[in-house]
Amino acid sequence: MQAIVLRSEFPFFRRQLCARAARLRSRLAVEAASAIDLARLSVEFGELNLALARIADGSFGTCVECNRPIHRERLQTWPTARHCAACAGARQAVCSTMIPLPT
Repeated sequence: MQAIVLRSEFPFFRRQLCARAARLRSRLAVEAASAIDLARLSVEFGELNLALARIADGSFGTCVECNRPIHRERLQTWPTARHCAACAGARQAVCSTMIPLPT
């Protein structure tokens, strides 16, 4: 099984992302009772739109940090992923060192 996503698979991911966006729109109309819910759902909707834009411009499945392919398994689990696992891990490590600990 090939680990990278082929351009021929973009329509599959586009359909998956559009279906997720439709579900999200419904949730926004029904569940967004609090500002926190609305903010969280708005961020997720923005990520879906960015993923659809990457499909449209042909960069879907390519890490925005290192330009290497994002593995298919990662995109199947998290289709809005912009970073490969290595870059995401490095970003997480940097971010975790930036969070101040309570005193």
